Amino acid sequence: MKKVIFQCTGNLILFTLMGLAFLFPLSDVIKTENGIAGSIGIFPFLLAGYIIIFGIIQFILAKIFKWGKMQIRNWILVMNVKRLLWRNQRKRLISH
Repeated sequence: MKKVIFQCTGNLILFTLMGLAFLFPLSDVIKTENGIAGSIGIFPFLLAGYIIIFGIIQFILAKIFKWGKMQIRNWILVMNVKRLLWRNQRKRLISH
């Protein structure tokens, strides 16, 4: 449950920062004689920093709570159960 809450909160923050970074990529846009000049806003930098920090924190928490190994074990268990059920169903069909 901790993993789900962490990832949902992280994705919510990521989605918000991505929206802000794409809506407001430039802070000051000035029309000059040669064209348009502008300076990069804060939101693209916040997004880049958040992606790096979130990745590091997720890696550390995954090591502490062993999230990756449990997920792989559960996937293998589900696949084995499906395979066994399919074999049983196949045997039933053949025997009839």
